[in-house]
Order: sequence, then structure tokens, then C-alpha cells
Amino acid sequence: MPKSKNESIESRIQLAILELENVDKPNIKAWARGKNLSYQRLLARYKGRLSLSEWPPNGRK
Repeated sequence: MPKSKNESIESRIQLAILELENVDKPNIKAWARGKNLSYQRLLARYKGRLSLSEWPPNGRK
């Protein structure tokens, strides 16, 4: 069964972040443009924000 669109995007974001970790001063906007990703989403993941599927549930204490 093929991956969903969101899983495909998340895997591309993870690959981009791994590549960005090896760069001293990464230009995230250029990387997002080159990888055909959302700049805001890539920037948020690069800064440590979790994806929606990784968030803890609302009812958890």
C-alpha cells in the first residue's frame, strides 16, 4: 500500500533536516524551495516542533 501524502512529506522533511544538520549556516528557505517543501513546516521541524502525529493527546495528564 502506498504511503499517504502526509507521510511522504514528513519523510522528505526528515531527510532535509538530516542534510541541514551538516551545514554551518543553513538557508532553510532555499532548501525548502529546492526540496519542494513548505518553508514554514521545514523551519518549525528544524527548530524542534513535533509533527501533528507526534503530539501527545489532549486528554493526557
